[in-house]
Amino acid sequence: MEYYNRKNYLDNLRGVAILGVVCVHSVQEFSSGSQFLDNALAYGRAGVILFFVLSAVTICHVWTTKYGNMSIGEYYLNRIRRILPPYYLAIILYVLFLDIDVSYWSSNGVSWSEVLLNASFLHGFSPEAINSVVPGGWSLAAEMFFYAIFPFVAIGIRRYGVEFSAVMVVISAVYTAFAGDFFSSIRTDAQEPLSRLELDFLFLCPLQHLPAFWTGILIYHVFILKSKIRHPVLIIASILVWAGVILHSADFRLITLGLSTLLFGLITVLSSRFFNSLNTLGRIGRNSYEIYLLHPAVIHIISITCDRLDYNLNFVGAFAFTLLLSYFFSHLISRALRKGATN
Repeated sequence: MEYYNRKNYLDNLRGVAILGVVCVHSVQEFSSGSQFLDNALAYGRAGVILFFVLSAVTICHVWTTKYGNMSIGEYYLNRIRRILPPYYLAIILYVLFLDIDVSYWSSNGVSWSEVLLNASFLHGFSPEAINSVVPGGWSLAAEMFFYAIFPFVAIGIRRYGVEFSAVMVVISAVYTAFAGDFFSSIRTDAQEPLSRLELDFLFLCPLQHLPAFWTGILIYHVFILKSKIRHPVLIIASILVWAGVILHSADFRLITLGLSTLLFGLITVLSSRFFNSLNTLGRIGRNSYEIYLLHPAVIHIISITCDRLDYNLNFVGAFAFTLLLSYFFSHLISRALRKGATN
């Protein structure tokens, strides 16, 4: 069941986001033949940040039009019905049927404790589990963490105004500033510098990505609901604190994350006015969640098939096959599972 007054521009932008994600994972396995193009396509990973912004806009819209007459328990039930079935199918697929190399994240292979952490969406707080069970599963941990805290943010906004949501940015700024030191302090070898895996974990942790969700909340309330900001200085101050922490870190990935968040926020605002007719991108976007979960499996199967046939498939072919097959199967899955749930 589709939610009330579905926004086409959100589906169109989801289509853009998933194309970027499929691009980056395709080019990691199948080169375009140009190092410059390979590097450019790698920035498709930023599509995940766009997903976060869009998720916040969407849940704000659905909360305003539908959940206002629901209890918080009914809200959580709706989220569970929408997110869990495809994700649990993905866990079964990757754990039992596909032999994808996860040694970077879990050197001894996937353990049942990591599977259970993924099944409970707590894997975003475990270095070994955050991305070892379902490829790209770290973003689902971030999404579910946001969905978990959103009702309380929404209640705060209703009582104190949209300025209340800035607490999400402050939390992320504090996390960015102190997470590395805290993580080092609880290790047995506290004097050793953080490994690359540990740094990757800290970057992918849900707390790091709260500003992207906050951007979506701000867009919805300011540009769609036309809510008045009574204390803009609080919004500006929170952004400056977050930006200051990122710049002080001198971490290129964090700086790119901040710029991507701001850019995608602007794109979302403009798209709400000029990109609101459903097109092919929108149709892809409506199945973007299932495509996101399924496309790494499709890429893996295509790669194995090409190796066995000794066929050198280029990026264009791999991307096209991956998108078409992922869309076809995701469309079948989504039609079977989405009944009664809201995007």
